[in-house]
Amino acid sequence: MLEKIKEAIDNIINLVEDYMVMTGESDDDIDRGIRLELALFAVAIAKKDGEVTASELRTIRKMVGLDAEEILEKAKVLSDEKFSEVFFECPFTLGFILRIDKALKEQGYSIDGDVTLTEYIVYLFQVIGLFMVYADEEDVFGKDKYVKNYIKEMREYASKKNAKYKKRLEDGISMDIANDYSDAKPLKNSEAKKDSSKSGITKGLKLNETEDEEEEKEEDPRTLEELMEELNSLIGLESVKLEINNLIHLQELNRIRVERGMVSLPVSNHLVFYGNPGTGKTTVARLLSKIYCKIGILSKGHMVEVDRSGLVAGYVGQTAIKTSEAIQSAMGGILFIDEAYTLCSNSENDYGREAIDTLLKAMEDNRDDFIVIVAGYPDLMMDFIKANPGLESRFNKYILFEDYTNDELIEIFKVVCKKNGYVLEKEVEDEVKKLFAEMYTDRPDNFANGREVRNYFEKVVTNQANRLYGKENITNEELAQITKEDLKVN
Repeated sequence: MLEKIKEAIDNIINLVEDYMVMTGESDDDIDRGIRLELALFAVAIAKKDGEVTASELRTIRKMVGLDAEEILEKAKVLSDEKFSEVFFECPFTLGFILRIDKALKEQGYSIDGDVTLTEYIVYLFQVIGLFMVYADEEDVFGKDKYVKNYIKEMREYASKKNAKYKKRLEDGISMDIANDYSDAKPLKNSEAKKDSSKSGITKGLKLNETEDEEEEKEEDPRTLEELMEELNSLIGLESVKLEINNLIHLQELNRIRVERGMVSLPVSNHLVFYGNPGTGKTTVARLLSKIYCKIGILSKGHMVEVDRSGLVAGYVGQTAIKTSEAIQSAMGGILFIDEAYTLCSNSENDYGREAIDTLLKAMEDNRDDFIVIVAGYPDLMMDFIKANPGLESRFNKYILFEDYTNDELIEIFKVVCKKNGYVLEKEVEDEVKKLFAEMYTDRPDNFANGREVRNYFEKVVTNQANRLYGKENITNEELAQITKEDLKVN
């Protein structure tokens, strides 16, 4: 990661130098000036929990490519009081790059619509800030807030000085392009310069995404109408579909109000899904993320699914980091926390409360492009929400996923059979109805619903496989047919 940041700094300086040539500006010391300013920013973060350690100084030196003595000499000029302030004046580097963006526009160079040089430098400060926060386990919350406030100050300054930047912020385009600080990756300089010769703007940085992440960020090919049809065609869940449709209609109406300059309705996006397992909670949440993206509530529309193990670590200080990583990966979409009640424990040594505190802060700070859905058993979820006043205040919409009826369980079984190429004869279907009637009548309190159906289906096809195994010249009809004998499972 350190090498990636170092390359990114080298890259941004190369870009600035390219632009200076293009616009006729000159500054022989711009390289050192930018590096020193980035170094002082990193020092300020490191100093939030006391003195800058030798290890932190070595890290900063490697990152910016300056001697430690040079960094310290400049840092000593600034008083402790100056470093302790949450805000300090916006850096010279930002003002300088804003001038370059303005000069490029005035001289007729095309500015790429995806990202400006101003955005690159804000991104670079943010990456460095997050790296310095998570490189040290101590006082993570204080440092995190420091970086957040500083980046916010930079953006506000940039929006005042740059009309294009201001419009992008007003249009709701997220500038948090460093959602995962560990994924910052620069293009090679040769590639960057090749791009700049084409358009007058260089794409010198990009996110190093995995294939799965790229797929998540690609727009779903289905239309809003198709997604709504898929939601409403789900088997059963009538009350759930009604609630979700009401939410979608309210959100869409609120969006129109905002577009027309009217007062925005106070709508909380965070939800509690409660019910037994296998009742479609994950399926509905995933569809909701796509639908909310289509109507402009979420920028990406992906869903990140976690449970306690995806948020809680085994050591002090690690849980906040782990939870923050899950949160950042879900930005622009939905963070779905299954069996969320497991985060709440009466044990003093349990780190679940640390995860909850981190989660609550993120929910408060990222209201516009981040949704949390917590899910689990009915009684346990109610106890979980009531256990923390912060949870009660942020979750005020509860959606109950009731058990499927006997007829709905049978319909699910038939759909699973059809999807996998199996055929149910009339007599076999009648027998299935009897079996499911017994299953439904004798179901336990924690009945697994759809999962129970899928488990039963797997046992049935295993029986069929055992029945046909060793038989010669098996026909396609035999492979697709389920008999009454196959239905007898333990």
